[in-house]
Amino acid sequence: RDAHQRILLHAEIDTPQVGMVHVFVTHLSLSEAARNRSAVAIWRYMKQFDGLLVLAGDLNAEPHSPAMQYLAGLADIDGSTTELLKDAWTVFHEEPRPAAPDVYDELEGHDHGLTFSTLEDDLVKRIDYLFYRAPSSIEHTSTLLVAFTPR
Repeated sequence: RDAHQRILLHAEIDTPQVGMVHVFVTHLSLSEAARNRSAVAIWRYMKQFDGLLVLAGDLNAEPHSPAMQYLAGLADIDGSTTELLKDAWTVFHEEPRPAAPDVYDELEGHDHGLTFSTLEDDLVKRIDYLFYRAPSSIEHTSTLLVAFTPR
């Protein structure tokens, strides 16, 4: 079990152009089992709302992990699946390669889209995400990684 309780923050933002936007923010556990349970619980809560849904946060998991595959609609967890949730990054970009040994040539820069840094200056993997479910009346036109400041 996870020694740290995790929480989901939900804000409702009424916008003149889009209507109600539901924004959810979380920071998931380092434990895979706890992340999986949280991902299912988060989706069960989120799916009750209509309109634009946005889930953002430090999800502490790489894209191939069960919880991220679940949120992206690519896998189930205990028979539960998500509906129409999209990973905002991969809608417009290739999944970045993690900075593991022998992945990059010595002079090659790391792929754009990595979000986690160790104590070094380079980003080494993607653990931060923005997922969304949008009505058909809303067009998603781009996803950008806005800033990174090395330590």
